[in-house]
Amino acid sequence: MMEKDLEMFKKLHESPVDFSDYYVAADGDVICACIDGRHFAGHQNFGPNSAGGSLSLLIAAKLCGYNVLGLTEFFQNLTANGVKLGAHIDEKNSKDLVKTGCGANDRLDEILEKIADKNSRAEILEQMKKLLEMAPDKNVANDIGRSAAKIKLGTAQERLAAIQIAGGRVDELVGEHAEKTVIINLKSNTTLDREKSEGKTFNVDAWAFENSAEAVLSTLGEKVTDATIEKLIAALTMFNFATAMVLNPSAKIFVRK
Repeated sequence: MMEKDLEMFKKLHESPVDFSDYYVAADGDVICACIDGRHFAGHQNFGPNSAGGSLSLLIAAKLCGYNVLGLTEFFQNLTANGVKLGAHIDEKNSKDLVKTGCGANDRLDEILEKIADKNSRAEILEQMKKLLEMAPDKNVANDIGRSAAKIKLGTAQERLAAIQIAGGRVDELVGEHAEKTVIINLKSNTTLDREKSEGKTFNVDAWAFENSAEAVLSTLGEKVTDATIEKLIAALTMFNFATAMVLNPSAKIFVRK
């Protein structure tokens, strides 16, 4: 692991406050908005947050080894199952033919490399245990890591288009990145208000991961069991930690309980 990758984990803190002033009621209980802290050009999507918005659902399914036949079909099936979809671009990259303006999407290959790499994955798992008191079974974590090394999902623009074609909401974000913290939000049915937080934090609504896992399993026609839900939650959590490692390794991490 590169030394800069470790910087994020040297600055872990548990929040002395719960940041209540920043939080409002969430719209739904399945992730559909990104952790990006920048302002929305229009009305904010108050759906629960995870790296890349609804892209997280696809990545988690692939990390867990489920057969996803096509990007658009996967998202269309989610929509048919009543799941709201969301993604974003930004004002700088709105007309770019390669980048989308969403770091979790544009830098997906780098993020997956963190999960695939044995040392980076071990560090992620250690911090998951320390911060969230969750420790995936070693075999499960290794399975997720092996899957990460094999995932090929087209280009960032193709992934964005699949969400849009399936009826997903695609927002435009404005301004410069100013995130200095990552908040892992465990308080149910709440999400970050970007205007109140002034764009200074990434927000991960981890409380919504269980419902999100159930939605993915139901959509794929897979059995909904404690084991399958726990593996998908682990995959979602690892993906968000890996995203933070790539996008802002110096950010402080807080847990909102």
